Amino acid sequence: MCRVNSKATLRLPLSALLPMLPAVLRPAVSRSRYSTKDDLVIQADDSRKQNENVHRCFIKLHEMIVQAGREVVPGETSAEQTERVKRL
Repeated sequence: MCRVNSKATLRLPLSALLPMLPAVLRPAVSRSRYSTKDDLVIQADDSRKQNENVHRCFIKLHEMIVQAGREVVPGETSAEQTERVKRL
């Protein structure tokens, strides 16, 4: 029986990716678990179909960038905090 390798690997040079991101996100992306010295390497082998694994790699990239944004960019100010500031 012949087996086919369906694993997908997405390799992006950090030098190409980082200029496309806001400066505030760059350090978090560079420290990500997918980051090597010069590249970002994301792999997926969850599915038997290579197309689905390629899609999963891009989903992981998107999730990593969104998570970096959540960690770095502060959330919205609550209504309670806004009122407190107005009173000051």
